[in-house]
Amino acid sequence: MHETANIEKEDDFDFGSPVLITENEELAFYRKENELVRQEYMSFKNKMTKLLDQVNVEKRSFGKDYLKLNLDKIDFDNFRKSNNV
Repeated sequence: MHETANIEKEDDFDFGSPVLITENEELAFYRKENELVRQEYMSFKNKMTKLLDQVNVEKRSFGKDYLKLNLDKIDFDNFRKSNNV
């Protein structure tokens, strides 16, 4: 008896009618989303290129060479904050 009460409550819930869109509207949506992703990618690529341009190889007479980032701490912190890192 308790199960039938739950079934009736579930039947009362209305999900509403689905919104139908045309194929062209769907295509336009995915094109727009694709363009946004491409713009984000290009923006990130440019930021990383600028950051990597600040990296130099420091040669040592003994031991391994190492990479040095020629960037102020403030600029580095701003880079991290702007990229949510």
